[in-house]
Parts: sequence; C-alpha cells; structure tokens
Amino acid sequence: MVEEVGRGGMGVVYKATDEQLNDRVVAVKMLAANLSKDASAVARLKQEVVAAQGLQHLGIVRINQFYTEPGQAGFDMEYLDGATLAQH
Repeated sequence: MVEEVGRGGMGVVYKATDEQLNDRVVAVKMLAANLSKDASAVARLKQEVVAAQGLQHLGIVRINQFYTEPGQAGFDMEYLDGATLAQH
C-alpha cells in the first residue's frame, strides 16, 4: 500500500500500485476488520461490487477485482487523482 486516501464507517481506501498490472496505480477499499469477520457484511460488499461491475459511465469508477482472505475483504478499482467531493 502506498498511502491512505480515505476512511469511513465501512473501511479504508488506499492508493496502491498493482505490481501484477504493470505497476498501475489503483485504489483499494478494505472493509473494516470487524465487518470483514461478518459474513453478511462481506456478502453485501461483494453484491455491491458485482452490481457496480455491470455499470459503465464516466461518473462511475471501474472496479477491477473483489477478494477475500481470512479476516479481510475488499476490492480494487481505478484510481482517479483529484479533489474529493467534500473539497468541491
């Protein structure tokens, strides 16, 4: 992970380098540790990822991959550099 770029009630978003994809910069959203242990929260996150992968619009980031490991769940998506909505 390169750096934390956001934090909320569901988890943390990091800016990272995907070494398997030619060092492309991505955003990685990790579900909070307590939620990653909750099977229903992980299932909801996966359902959101599947739904988002079916959408294509300039205003929606592209989601690359969903993954789980023991005690962790998250996904990576395209990283867009710029101001946050709060900053606008």
